[in-house]
Amino acid sequence: MRTLLFSLLFASSFGCNNTIPSDESKPSGTDTGSGFLSSTDGDSDADGSTDADGSTDADGSTDADGSTDADGGTDADGSTDADGSTDADGGADADGGADADGGADADGGADADGGTGTGGDPTEDNDGDGYTALIDCDDFDITIHPDADEVCDGVDNDCDDLVDADDDDLTDGLSAWLDVDGDGYGVHGLGVIVCEISEEVSAEPGDCNDGDAEIHPEADEVCDGIDNDCDLLTDADDEDALGLTTFFIDSDDDGFGSAATTIDACGDDAPAGYTDWDDDCDDTSSSVGEADTWFTDGDGDGYGAGTAMYACEAPPSTVSTDTDCNDTVYGIHPLATEYCGDD
Repeated sequence: MRTLLFSLLFASSFGCNNTIPSDESKPSGTDTGSGFLSSTDGDSDADGSTDADGSTDADGSTDADGSTDADGGTDADGSTDADGSTDADGGADADGGADADGGADADGGADADGGTGTGGDPTEDNDGDGYTALIDCDDFDITIHPDADEVCDGVDNDCDDLVDADDDDLTDGLSAWLDVDGDGYGVHGLGVIVCEISEEVSAEPGDCNDGDAEIHPEADEVCDGIDNDCDLLTDADDEDALGLTTFFIDSDDDGFGSAATTIDACGDDAPAGYTDWDDDCDDTSSSVGEADTWFTDGDGDGYGAGTAMYACEAPPSTVSTDTDCNDTVYGIHPLATEYCGDD
């Protein structure tokens, strides 16, 4: 009886609303025998409730903790997820594939599968040209791939980061040569491949001085000490030169030459061994000089008239004088007898 009274007195002193001292409470989450579980403890839960603890959950609820989840729900944490759901965290997906939502990742980064994050598969060949997006620089154009021909169209056709004439593999380029002076001719050895002829290049090579527009293969060769027409011949050495003077050989050095041998030279001064006269009657003898002057003697009276002609020997019906005042009348000449009444 005394024991029963003591127990009632002990219970009434604490009451139902009084807190049991902490040193006498049981560990958090332990079944107290009353049939209830604690929801704020540190244990693993298998229920369908929302948890704010730091434990691993296997339920299908929304979690706000910082742990790894294996469920199929939406996570707003900063952890790595292995599910196939949409993630709003700032980390990379570890699923190894495209996101199951088909959209872009909210983290702004690349997917761990090597793709773009837009739902495309880099291992696919979208344009059917035999090359996947991993090496095809435009997987939506069948004409563009690593084995395509580079052509002049402003596009990198063969995916080598080189476009048109910048690519040594260009197939439809034009051969051209740098033309600095703009004379229409480029310099040998400075050939380039271009897609079109511009002011800087020419389709014609052969310019021997690309700093002077007056010098090129179609220029006139003149006496100026320069190879004007780029044929490796200068001035009189070039038979096409303009302004040359013809000189005649003077073998006997008597000042009179022979047309048997000539030479063209610049200027008015004859080269050594030549003269500007070609009337030597015998170029092997200095005692025989230039040809004589002859005039026609039409009436045969020994006196001539008219235009002079030159020859080493007298041509037929010619004389060396032109003093006949009437070369049609035999009796009229400088030594004829004058009669009264004659005109």
